[in-house]
Formats: sequence, C-alpha cells, structure tokens
Amino acid sequence: MRKLQRRLAQRRALVVVLEDVHWADAQSYELFSSLLREPLDQPMLAIVTARPDDRVESWALDPATTTVYVSELGLKEREQLVDSRFLDPEEARPSPGRSSIAPGEIRSSSTSSSTR
Repeated sequence: MRKLQRRLAQRRALVVVLEDVHWADAQSYELFSSLLREPLDQPMLAIVTARPDDRVESWALDPATTTVYVSELGLKEREQLVDSRFLDPEEARPSPGRSSIAPGEIRSSSTSSSTR
C-alpha cells in the first residue's frame, strides 16, 4: 500500500478522503492509521469523517492534525437544508395527514413499477 501511496503522490499532492471511518473494521482501521501516521516525502492531505469514536479520537489528538468538530443540525437547520434541495420548498413539506420524520428516524418505502 505504501508503494501505491508513493506512486500516486509522485507528481502532485495526494488527497485521501475517508468517510464514515467509525464503521471501519479493525484491519481497515489499521491500514488507514498506517497511511495517516507514517509520513511520506511528498505532501498529503487526508480528510476523514467519523462519528465520535475512541479510535478516531486518537487521530484527532495528533499534533499534526487539524480537527473540526461538527455538531448535529437543529430542526430549523435540517428543514432549511431539505428545503434548499427543492425549487419549491413546499414540495419538501409533509402532505396533510402525514407526519414528518423525526431526527434519526428511518423510513422505507416501496414502489411498484410496471414492466415495459
């Protein structure tokens, strides 16, 4: 892996993006750790997203790391975010007689499609 990392970083800075690292298994976490902790001769930027996790927190405490903590959006901010995805914000609102989805709640729906 180190050979691949060096090769990718030969001509320009290497950017590594790791998303939802809190879901990583032990082997993946160790691979990520070795990529992040063992410096290269070439510039590298790593962007990691994760929920609070003891393993990830150890990366955040590293003096070479800049950590940005982001808290959960409030109800108003979540509504604004959803509204911004629609041309007409009213399309994002629940239909009459239908309740809105609470934070953290997951709903699934199934649709039937006809064959062509």
